[in-house]
Amino acid sequence: MGKENSESADATIARDTNVFIADTFSAQNKNQLKDRSILFLELKNNKNTVEDFRAILKALSIPNA
Repeated sequence: MGKENSESADATIARDTNVFIADTFSAQNKNQLKDRSILFLELKNNKNTVEDFRAILKALSIPNA
């Protein structure tokens, strides 16, 4: 998702998305994604980016090293 484009979160519904990665999410976006059981990774100001990404891979049963 690009910066300053909060409407892009709606694309997850239209495209049957399982994972969404973006620079930032609004609180409303995060709640909507959680409600739809969509995994997401916010990059901006995230000091745990690698660990969060590994958690997504684990949830999807994707091996990683």
